[in-house]
Amino acid sequence: MGCSEPDVSIQECEAPLSVRVAVSMLMLSPLIGQAHASVVVLDSCDAYDQITGALGIGNDTLDFTTYDGAFASLDVASSICSVGLAASSGLEGVLGSYLKTDSIGETLVIDFEEEVRSVGGFFFLVDEFQLPVMGILELELSDGTSYVTSLNKDGGFAGFISSRADIDSLTLRGFGPSMFASPAVSSLKLGVVPSPAGLALLGIAGVARRRRRSL
Repeated sequence: MGCSEPDVSIQECEAPLSVRVAVSMLMLSPLIGQAHASVVVLDSCDAYDQITGALGIGNDTLDFTTYDGAFASLDVASSICSVGLAASSGLEGVLGSYLKTDSIGETLVIDFEEEVRSVGGFFFLVDEFQLPVMGILELELSDGTSYVTSLNKDGGFAGFISSRADIDSLTLRGFGPSMFASPAVSSLKLGVVPSPAGLALLGIAGVARRRRRSL
């Protein structure tokens, strides 16, 4: 699966990424004195694929558009990772569209069983009529790193690449006025610990930076 946004049958999915506003809370960490692991935050699926590919991170994709009906929770296995999804009220799958919390105003929690170093996905906010809506979504990693992004009705992509620690979970919730919407996901991209080739690439990049500074 490439970076084309999943086809949500009840809405068009072609809004350009340039109209999406994304603010990483990592930029505020020096101001609030909060330490985080090194995490790269991206709002472009193409950039996410390029960076994880360059680092040798093996990716796999999970598609949630095939789920239909109510679920207490879900455990889904890909070729590289097992993923658990849960919400207090349970989950609801909208066939051909996305998987969301069963009730509005709830938190969607996605847990990863293996050593995941990168995760990205197409995320939505959904109203009580199962329609995607504009709003602000907060995504939080297991280390406390948080990211707030403004979504159009067609949703948007957000991706995280961690250079130091495994990502154990990803939590989605509506932020501010959007707390009365349901967070939803249509697909996830998961990456495991970089291969030796990827680690070597990181080392070469570090040497190159040091040489440039010394010139």
